[in-house]
Amino acid sequence: MVVTHHHSCTLCEATCGITVTTDGDRVVDIRGDEHDPISRGYICPKATALADLHHDPDLFICIGANPLVSNGSLMTAPNMRRRLKMLRGRGGRVVVIDPRRRLPGRLYTKDRKIHLAPGEYLGDLDRLRGRMEAWAPGELVLIGRRQLRSSNSWLHNSARLVKGKPRCTLLVNPADAERYGLADGEPAVLSSAAGQVEVPVEVTDEMMPGVISLPHGWGHGRPGVWLGVASKHAGVSINDVTDEQFVDELTGTAALSGQRVTVRAVGPPPSEAAWPAASS
Repeated sequence: MVVTHHHSCTLCEATCGITVTTDGDRVVDIRGDEHDPISRGYICPKATALADLHHDPDLFICIGANPLVSNGSLMTAPNMRRRLKMLRGRGGRVVVIDPRRRLPGRLYTKDRKIHLAPGEYLGDLDRLRGRMEAWAPGELVLIGRRQLRSSNSWLHNSARLVKGKPRCTLLVNPADAERYGLADGEPAVLSSAAGQVEVPVEVTDEMMPGVISLPHGWGHGRPGVWLGVASKHAGVSINDVTDEQFVDELTGTAALSGQRVTVRAVGPPPSEAAWPAASS
């Protein structure tokens, strides 16, 4: 009999909502749950592979060496040999990944080094410079950021982890704050081709001029969110100003960072004459 179940994906901390359709003991379809208040129907490719894990007769366990407890050698970690024996005894297959035994042997470059600046990337720099020069006066670069106590949005529902000063802030360089009339702790309107949000400003020299940052995972003030603690620290969602049509030309993937945005203090927008000329 075909049955649809509502679950959460357990492959990462995001715990996106999924609908799983089964026929007996077989999974026939996995989709994002459109009624989930956080993920709203989105799932990544990992979630669609849950059926493969369910049908695989083996138990795959990936374990990495922890130098803090094992001095860099996996097999000397406390009780590790006994744990592996128990897993195999249950009929599982254990995949052990020990970085010390993999590198540099698993690197297939001729010099056995990781190339951080491939020729394809360097060859694309001129296009990127031209893109910046074509921006309109007053446009800034928006990047996201992760936070230590905010691995993903579900952690915002822990009072212990969200206590303290607000962390859903727009990081702005002091020079940009002065240029656009922004004050530390005061609200600003962040706008893009996709939409706009109102968010408090945090002035900091950790940001370079022309670049501003909004953290990932916030925006819990929407109707239907059943997170009591998180809704009291709602913040705003960077997705509301992320243009889904913006694609990285080099790789063809969605570009979630480097969005064109403008920012202004809450109140009348500044005149265009006050905006500096765009620079590369």
